[in-house]
Amino acid sequence: MAVSERIRRSAVALLAQWADRPVRWPCRKRFLSGDAPGTIGTCGAEASADDGGWHALGIDTDVTPSTAAGPEPRADRARLDRPRPDAVDTTRRRGRMTPAKHATIARLAPTLGLDADDGGPWRDRLVAAFGRDAPRLLDVGVGAADATIAWALAHPDQDVVAVEVHRPSLAAAFAAVEAAGVDNLRIVEADVRRVLADLEPGDVTAVRVLFPDPWPKARHHKRRLVGAEFVARVADVVPPGGWLHVATDWPDYAGAVRAAIAAEPRLEVVADPGPLVERPVTVYERRGLDAGRPPVDVVARRRA
Repeated sequence: MAVSERIRRSAVALLAQWADRPVRWPCRKRFLSGDAPGTIGTCGAEASADDGGWHALGIDTDVTPSTAAGPEPRADRARLDRPRPDAVDTTRRRGRMTPAKHATIARLAPTLGLDADDGGPWRDRLVAAFGRDAPRLLDVGVGAADATIAWALAHPDQDVVAVEVHRPSLAAAFAAVEAAGVDNLRIVEADVRRVLADLEPGDVTAVRVLFPDPWPKARHHKRRLVGAEFVARVADVVPPGGWLHVATDWPDYAGAVRAAIAAEPRLEVVADPGPLVERPVTVYERRGLDAGRPPVDVVARRRA
C-alpha cells in the first residue's frame, strides 16, 4: 500500500473518532469562493469532483466511527475503573494510570468505595456502608488521603466520606486506607458538586476542602471550586452547628472564600477555630510552604 494511501486512511479513521456523524471534508470550492474570511466550508456527502471539492481525491465521506474507529472499547472493565463523565476533565486527566493502579481501584472499590451512581438517598446508603447512623464528615479532594485518614482516626465516633476525582490519587487513597485499617472511612469517585447536589439537609455535619486547585490566573478564577454557589449548597446540607473548613495558600482565594461566606446569611466565620483546623501537613501545603506561601484556614459555622 502506498504511503499516501495509508496516510489518507489513517486521517479518515482519526477524524471519524472525533465526530458523531459521517466525516464531512473541507470543501475546496467554498474555501476558494471565500464564504467568510478565515473560514472553510464543508461539502455534504452528495458533493462530487465536479464541485471542486476534495471528493475528487476519492475520499469516502460516508466513513462513520463504527467502521473506521477500530474495535469497540473493552466492556469487561469494572464501572469504577473507567473515567466518569461527570468528573472535571482537567483534573482527572493529570497523572498516569498504570495497570497496578487500575487493579487497586478494581480490587478495593467494592469494599472501601461508594458508587455515586447507586441511587437512593445518601443517608440510607451511608448507614448501610458504615453499619451505623453516626455523624458524617465530608472531605473533598483528598489526594493520597493522609489527612483524611488522620481525620477518621481522630474521630472514631464519626464517619468520614472522602470525595476524589483524580484517578491516580484515588488509587493511592484506596491503598492507604487499606494499609491503615480504617473502618470509618469510605471513598467516592465523583465531582463533589454532584455529591452535594444529591445530599439532603443533615446528611453530613461538616465539609472540609484542603488546598483546592487555586487556578491562580484571573481569567481562570471562575473555575475555582469554592465560591458563592458552593458555600450556599454547604449551608443547605450541614445542620445548625455544622461547619465548613477551607484551607488555601493563595491569599486572594482565601479572600474570595471569606467574601462568599460573608454573603451567605446562614454561615458565620469562626474567629478562633482551634482544633477544627488540626491536620497533618499535606503534600500541597508543603509545596506552598516551600514556595513561601503560608496556609490560610477559613472556618465557618452554620447559624442556629
